[in-house]
Amino acid sequence: MKNVKVVSIVALLLVFALAFAACTATDNNPTPPGQGEVTSSANEPDPAPPANDDSDRPIKVGFAQTGNTHPWRITQTNDIKRVAEERGFDFVWVDAQEDTAKQVQNVEELINQGIDYLFFDPREYEGSHAALMVAKEAGIPTIVVDRQVRGEPGVDFITMIGSSFVFQGQLAGEWLRDQTGGETNIVQIQHIMGSSVDIDRTKGFAEIIDQEPGMTIVASQYGNSERDEGQKVMENILQSHQGQFDSIYSQSDESTVGVVMALKGVGLDPADFIIISTDGGKEAIQMILDGTIGATVTCSPFYGNILFDWLERIIAGETVPTEIIVDDFVIDSTNAAEEILRAY
Repeated sequence: MKNVKVVSIVALLLVFALAFAACTATDNNPTPPGQGEVTSSANEPDPAPPANDDSDRPIKVGFAQTGNTHPWRITQTNDIKRVAEERGFDFVWVDAQEDTAKQVQNVEELINQGIDYLFFDPREYEGSHAALMVAKEAGIPTIVVDRQVRGEPGVDFITMIGSSFVFQGQLAGEWLRDQTGGETNIVQIQHIMGSSVDIDRTKGFAEIIDQEPGMTIVASQYGNSERDEGQKVMENILQSHQGQFDSIYSQSDESTVGVVMALKGVGLDPADFIIISTDGGKEAIQMILDGTIGATVTCSPFYGNILFDWLERIIAGETVPTEIIVDDFVIDSTNAAEEILRAY
């Protein structure tokens, strides 16, 4: 009987010893995956936080700019960046350098940087559609800025915020009609071929002058919104049409500067022509004050506040219109002195 008690005590001591050993097991014998709690190894990174566990970080906004050498574009980029910083957004931007194909790469780059929203300024109506689709497929909510792009608002992008280029063309046509009494031969210097700016400004201008039998376009070439191009195409037009026109409609202030240089280059006084430009830049307004050109139609580059006003509404869950139009107007001798004070 005594032997049985001894065996029982020994057995009980063995049980306690095994249990103690199990409770003090080291990482040399980790718990197998799927059985109990898994502990990170010292040689491996900690698990990433949940994807939605980022409420404390600022919202990151990317801006895909079509080009950033034109004064209008530089002003637009700087204004958006300024307002983003003032309102506490994390802001990054890229420059397509006026290369439509590069916009696809730029949008991919912004997505890789972890943006939450995209401001997209398309270079071309058709050609920039591919870049827009990259953002859509990545699930990045997009606001189209300044120019139209092929796509369905409310489906392929949230909204488009920009000027009505058709309306700008109409304003130019109406001003020129009023200045000439509907009797004039016109040279038209167009914007970038294929851009919604060119398509719509040309359309709006035509809608007005087509109603006036005495208003005729005798030549039309692309100035590509550059002063060098504006000068070159105006020189070409002068070789074949000098003496055949008395007014000029230029779809860009930069091209208009080149047009003026070309006229002066052959000994012509720009003031002898009725010239209307587009964009509303300070240099063009100064030319109005100097009597060199007659007018310019505004196209404001100051997009910062309007973009972030609407973005904040979107973030708050509000329903927004699929198109938001910026107001534009004509600057001529009647208001140039006032408008130059706030021009870019």
